[in-house]
Amino acid sequence: MEKNNEDEKGASDPKAKEDSLEEKLNECNSKIVSDPSNGQLYLERARVYTQLQEYQMAMLDAEDAIRLNGELTDAYTHKAKLLHLLDRTAQAISYLRKCPKKTKNVKKVLAELEEEMSRSNVKPLDSVEVVEKFCLLYTSDAADDMQCVDLGGRRIIKKKKK
Repeated sequence: MEKNNEDEKGASDPKAKEDSLEEKLNECNSKIVSDPSNGQLYLERARVYTQLQEYQMAMLDAEDAIRLNGELTDAYTHKAKLLHLLDRTAQAISYLRKCPKKTKNVKKVLAELEEEMSRSNVKPLDSVEVVEKFCLLYTSDAADDMQCVDLGGRRIIKKKKK
């Protein structure tokens, strides 16, 4: 009975809720230290990070969960939801389409994301399309001052700035 009162306080008090999540995070951390090859533990911590709105940390843990247990479909759906939260819905859809097991939950999340994409009139890109359409070149500031750029053994001579 006493626990319910604490839960009610936690629901109305944001500080108490954050403390509770920090407690859960510490529990997850200690469990992972004792069993670092358990993908389910990484997924649990990803969910806590998501509640804390630490989406990049949650993404890393979801990816670790998948790496450790490729059959953990909840990790795939969680990663897709994170991608969606980060405004990368098209990538989330492409990612879920590649999920090795299409469980009811995977199909449900995929359908929800596809429905949202259809309302926004944006077509999800397959990873092959992305590679064909975009090519980014990164050079350092030091390379900007040089007369040529070395790209993996090919030297490209820059035009002189006027």
